[in-house]
Amino acid sequence: MSSKNTKTFLVVYFTEVKLHDVIPSKWIRGEGKECKCPKNVKLLGKLQSKSDLVADENWKTWDTEVKYQSNTFLRAHKYSKCLQCTSYVETSESTGEENSNETRKRKRRPNPKAGVTPDLKEDSDIFESSFEIHGECSKETFPAPTLLSTGGEDLKSKLRRFQEVVLSEQHSIKSDIEIIRSAVVRNNLSSKPKCPFRKPISSVPELQVAEEVLEEEKVSFKFWCISIGGTNAEDHVRRILKKLDLHEFSFEFNFTGKYGKKSFKKLSVCNIIIEVVIDSHKPTEHRIEEVIANW
Repeated sequence: MSSKNTKTFLVVYFTEVKLHDVIPSKWIRGEGKECKCPKNVKLLGKLQSKSDLVADENWKTWDTEVKYQSNTFLRAHKYSKCLQCTSYVETSESTGEENSNETRKRKRRPNPKAGVTPDLKEDSDIFESSFEIHGECSKETFPAPTLLSTGGEDLKSKLRRFQEVVLSEQHSIKSDIEIIRSAVVRNNLSSKPKCPFRKPISSVPELQVAEEVLEEEKVSFKFWCISIGGTNAEDHVRRILKKLDLHEFSFEFNFTGKYGKKSFKKLSVCNIIIEVVIDSHKPTEHRIEEVIANW
């Protein structure tokens, strides 16, 4: 595929986790060879449809291969599912061949007590055979049910499809667990906490994205706020707000939401800041709210 990405959304193949997914073209780096993308699967699902969202430089850099381009998220998403389904089927066929080879190596122990034996020739079709019942009626034979004869291939097809679906789900769960495990390990090894969203926040849409990020990354943001520190509670609050640089759109907000403006107090960003400063310096909640309101 051409390295020049002219469409809004891209279907990329993440070589590390062997998955296809959709990302905005603005997340691409290195002529399609790399991209910035959050490690959290739920967060990716919330942000990947936002075509104008600029990637956060704190996100992980993934090795990628661009497979498809589209101006609509739905078309790109549908194409990525097709690619991933194809990948699962190939995995299923490979796994099936390995299991078949292992099965042929096993020796089946004969059971002398069996009361029913099939009257089969070596090359006969099991669905067209008859069965001989030992005992007083051993000379009588009964045809196998015709339902299997007519529906056998359909049953095989459905079982094969069911196997593909199960393998697909197993692969997806395994990939999710690996991504989460990697994220936890990297966070624990990080020497300095990082803000989980892009900063400074310079617009209302960026603040909305930050709020969505905090639904999954509240703990990361708390650690970052703690790392900012301050000589006292008031200084700590001001240092955090300065890092976030909320002045660019402060005219649209006030603390309580009066006079037709939006309420900053109702935001997760505000509530987490208050929680962190109270835990660190033990001031009253009212005092912290005064500092934020006068910022």
